[in-house]
Amino acid sequence: MPGPATLQGLAAGLDLSIEVVRAAAASAAGFVIDREQVGDPEIEILVASLARLSPEDRRHVAALVRSLLSATDAAS
Repeated sequence: MPGPATLQGLAAGLDLSIEVVRAAAASAAGFVIDREQVGDPEIEILVASLARLSPEDRRHVAALVRSLLSATDAAS
């Protein structure tokens, strides 16, 4: 995933909103963007905080989430 500064630059250069560019980059990286409000402030804070992490730290968080989901699926 490109960093925030790169996404801002792409948005400015392409004359698109940052949301459109962010969604396109996420889609290209294989992420699914869910635009529904979850109604849980804790989840919203966690998701919003991810943008402040370094790319390496985000990869660690993603690996942890995949591991937790895999363990949950295996237990079901």
